[in-house]
Amino acid sequence: MNVKQSKDFSISLSQNGFIDKTLDKYLINKTAKCSTPSGNDLFNISKDSPELSDKRPYLSCIMSLMYLARLTRPDILMPVTFLASRSHIATEEDFKKLQRILEYLNGTKNKGMHIKCNSLEPSADCDASYGIHSDGKSHTGFIIMLGLAVILVKSAKQKVTALSSTDAEIIALCDCVKTLVWITNLLQEITDYKGTAIIKQDNKSAVWLTTEPTRYRRSKHLLTKISYIRDHIINKTVKLLVKKSAEMMSDGLTKPKQGHAFAEHCIRLVTEMQQNKKC
Repeated sequence: MNVKQSKDFSISLSQNGFIDKTLDKYLINKTAKCSTPSGNDLFNISKDSPELSDKRPYLSCIMSLMYLARLTRPDILMPVTFLASRSHIATEEDFKKLQRILEYLNGTKNKGMHIKCNSLEPSADCDASYGIHSDGKSHTGFIIMLGLAVILVKSAKQKVTALSSTDAEIIALCDCVKTLVWITNLLQEITDYKGTAIIKQDNKSAVWLTTEPTRYRRSKHLLTKISYIRDHIINKTVKLLVKKSAEMMSDGLTKPKQGHAFAEHCIRLVTEMQQNKKC
């Protein structure tokens, strides 16, 4: 791990050496580079693609990239978690998608996380992509911050099948609230924090169901999740705000983005590192 502390007390984290070792071991074309870690066809599954005869290199590479993504490279987290969900039935098509992530890393070795905590006010940006997986399941993505500092990023396939986009958003929102409540409780233990954490969400129906009194008609199957979120809203632990989809930081954690849209997604997650010192 490379750690650099600036004069303004911000911290830069990167894993250049680990990336080099991973690329040397798993990247087939050592000179290949790519501008994004995944194409728009990431979630498309071809039935004609043969299954890998030996999955060990695939699994080993996935776990190396998962370690990297969770520590210092959240920009590759979404495609890595998706390919990890394919581990038991990995195909040659999945292996090619894995190679694309490595090619992206090959061109962005010096990127890492820049952390500058300007306040201890927790907040979150939560989103979900409905039915984006081939089996009909949706994908959750959320970012938790302290002030402007990103401290936790999650991108994962939902374990249950949502019946609508609102259902998918509520499932993601419940997961986000649980994590944010844990962080809030920790802050209360070690500091004098007594505020309300803000969660930004782009689905007005999900916000309405969790903030307005209702008989839960057609949503009883999500009653426990809605009630859990509402309890914390009533107790002023969290507060929901509606935000435009185009402005959601977590949107890139639920679906592939290209070009300028991907660059905008990365601005708050990773940055170019200069001279790093090992610590």
